[in-house]
Amino acid sequence: MKKITTLFLGTLALGCLAVAPTQLSKPVSANEQVGENITWNNSDLYVTESVAEEMPRTFETWLKLDTTSPVAAGTVIGNYGASKPFGRYEVPSEDIINLEISTKGNPRLYVQDPNGEGEVALFGNVDVRNSEFVHLAVSYDDEKAYCYLNGELKDTVDFVVDEFVSAYAYAVGGDYRVTAGYYTNYFKGEIRSVAAYADVRTQSEIATDMASVSATDEKLMLAYDLAGRAGADEIADISANGNDLV
Repeated sequence: MKKITTLFLGTLALGCLAVAPTQLSKPVSANEQVGENITWNNSDLYVTESVAEEMPRTFETWLKLDTTSPVAAGTVIGNYGASKPFGRYEVPSEDIINLEISTKGNPRLYVQDPNGEGEVALFGNVDVRNSEFVHLAVSYDDEKAYCYLNGELKDTVDFVVDEFVSAYAYAVGGDYRVTAGYYTNYFKGEIRSVAAYADVRTQSEIATDMASVSATDEKLMLAYDLAGRAGADEIADISANGNDLV
């Protein structure tokens, strides 16, 4: 986990790979909870140790937002702002892949290639605010983007993007955008788990993933069990890639 300063962001410290579980946390009752959940904030950011080698085509997450939240909840996973002066990387490429929750609880997917061409998918028919944990899955192919809530397809929008591999590491619970020395798009709710796949998951695959994420799935790019991990310096990636959050 990195703390921001108004001058620079420190380099990532490589850690030892941990033996990971084969199932991501689902919502549990209070007496089953071990440790406190992460409180996302404007001065800390969890980022992957290395850049992913494939383009994610499906994101899945268990999250919870209050029904009364009037503001955009922020980024679940993404690298928006990584190429800006206060981002971790100061190179000209502008590619972005970002999943966030907009106002009114609407999921929003933003994908922009290195040439600056991209699309924004706002799923206006989906509201994730219900004060209970929900499973959100967002996938996209070359023509459409799809939004699933608790395993059911709820919205489809036009979404035309070209294949590319992002040059930047992904952040979880926020992204790299900074104003006056603070992360501005940190997540304002709870996230129990996040996973990314290199394929467009089907509805049946997403329903299976809700119950258990297979660490041996060859299309699983990264997956993190975040339940009870408040204060953790490192969070293990359960996928075969070992791309831990630090």
